Order: sequence, then structure tokens, then C-alpha cells
Amino acid sequence: MLNLEISYVYRDASNNKNRVSVVVTNKKRLSTYDAYQRLKSHFAKQQCRPNTLHMQPELLGWPTAYFDRCHADGDMALHEMERIKYSIAPCTLEFDVSQLGAPEEADQII
Repeated sequence: MLNLEISYVYRDASNNKNRVSVVVTNKKRLSTYDAYQRLKSHFAKQQCRPNTLHMQPELLGWPTAYFDRCHADGDMALHEMERIKYSIAPCTLEFDVSQLGAPEEADQII
């Protein structure tokens, strides 16, 4: 079974960036597109730009990429999805992407 590597970035108001990625299981063999749609539905209330998937990984128990200093004026407490790809790397978290539920279940998740 292929795992999924999910990479995301934190960007502060000065456009400084920190990146992080996690490898999670994919027991239902979802496509990368379906995994993206599940994340998008799960974090629907956090979206503030039309072509960017914003997320709060800490709500899933995932690591964050925040800078050590406090959030400055204009900084958002959101990460941006960069990439989802198949991976044979071992999981870095005990999490299966299918836990997010299908997009039509979004109202029950949030």
C-alpha cells in the first residue's frame, strides 16, 4: 500500500516561509485528488483565498511550521497546502487520510 506524503507551508506576513511534511497511511487507496478534496472539505471554514487550500494542521495532531516568534500583525494562523504525493516512506504519524471523511460529509466533520 502506498502512503501519502502531504507537504504544507507556513507563510508569515513578510513572506518568510517554513515547510513541513507528514507521511500518513492511505488504507482506502484514495487518489491524491480525493485526499486533497477531503482536506479541503475538512478545512472549508479556514479558506480565505480561492486557489489556496488553507489548513490548521494542529487540529489534526500534525506538526506546524510556525516561526518561533509570536505572530506579528498581519500573520495568519494558517498553513498552505503545497503538495500531496504517493510515498513508500514509512508513516510519520498514526493517521489515515480516510479519517477525514468524504467531501459530502463535511458538515459532520467540522
